[in-house]
Amino acid sequence: MQLHKTLPWLALAAAIAGLLTTVFSLRSAPTLLKQISRRRADLTELQALRQERAGHRSALDLYEQLPTKKAVPLKDLAASAGLPPNPDIRWQDDIPAAEGWVLRAVDVRFESVRLADLARFLKLAQESRPPWRLRECALTAVGSAPGFALASLTMETLEKKAP
Repeated sequence: MQLHKTLPWLALAAAIAGLLTTVFSLRSAPTLLKQISRRRADLTELQALRQERAGHRSALDLYEQLPTKKAVPLKDLAASAGLPPNPDIRWQDDIPAAEGWVLRAVDVRFESVRLADLARFLKLAQESRPPWRLRECALTAVGSAPGFALASLTMETLEKKAP
């Protein structure tokens, strides 16, 4: 008989506990939804970073497979392209890159060059391994002969530093 008297009180207590839990859940839901949204955004950003890193890793693997880790000297490329053999070359500071590689940049100045020879030089530089890349170029006409210019270039390449 005692169970018969306490059962309604237990049911009332359970209902009150359920109501309080529901109210608490409803009040905390906006905060939890914000946390979930932030975590979802963080996850999306992490996935994008993973894809970007995979692309970098793939590029690094290509560079690691090169037979030589040093770029062809620009003086040699200039001579091969028919340019004056001693351009004015000024090295900039190396910038560390991944796993022992460095970004090497150099300012190159040719006093008077045929534009066709300059184009051949840039093609040879791009085709060398590791390749040179033209970052900046300024051309100034020289004299009255068409097709000749003073060329100021900034070239860059990746090289592996010797251990």
